[in-house]
Amino acid sequence: GSFPDSSEVRDITSMALTPDFLLFATRRGTVHFFALTDWAFVSEHRHKEPVVGVFPNELGTRAVFVDASNGAYVFNPVKEEALLVPDLGGSAIVAVLWDVIERGVFVLYDRRAFHVCCYAQGTMAGDTIEVVAS
Repeated sequence: GSFPDSSEVRDITSMALTPDFLLFATRRGTVHFFALTDWAFVSEHRHKEPVVGVFPNELGTRAVFVDASNGAYVFNPVKEEALLVPDLGGSAIVAVLWDVIERGVFVLYDRRAFHVCCYAQGTMAGDTIEVVAS
């Protein structure tokens, strides 16, 4: 057989692999988390527009995805929540690197600048993302 199922529309725009998960995004605006050990989908996020990039952290427990309007979002597959990264000015994100020590820190790259961001969970204001340096 084929993967994904041959009955699905073949519109994958981006994919990434971690030791435990295959992630992929589609023109339909979906982000899929597939567990390799269980050989099953464990999370699917439906976004309002096409998703053009997906960048998981090392463990696959969080991912940044980028949509066709150059919005960058941090997706938490456990909560099935996507938070917009603020203050990017619509620049096209082409790469994301996650810090392996500080688990909420990641860097976005848009061919002009690096944007260091901090994702914090469970603050008094809820989950937050702050661009701390550009």
